[in-house]
Amino acid sequence: MGVAIGACGEYVSLRRVVAGHEKYSFGYHSDGSIHMEGYKITEYGPTFGEGDTVGCGLDWNVGSLFFTVNGRKLGKYPLRL
Repeated sequence: MGVAIGACGEYVSLRRVVAGHEKYSFGYHSDGSIHMEGYKITEYGPTFGEGDTVGCGLDWNVGSLFFTVNGRKLGKYPLRL
């Protein structure tokens, strides 16, 4: 089973799906890929799993998200929600 971290719009329900699989949602998945609104967009960073610490940040000034894995900041990704 995969894990995801990300962002979503105000009225998005993630009760049955992970971030990136619902309309108006964006997620970095444990297989190392970025998903948006149900579609795999691109390979992004390393895979992650049990024992890893994963974070998500938002930079409103440039309109992008970024993620971290075990304290290492990964590149910015344009926010298109």
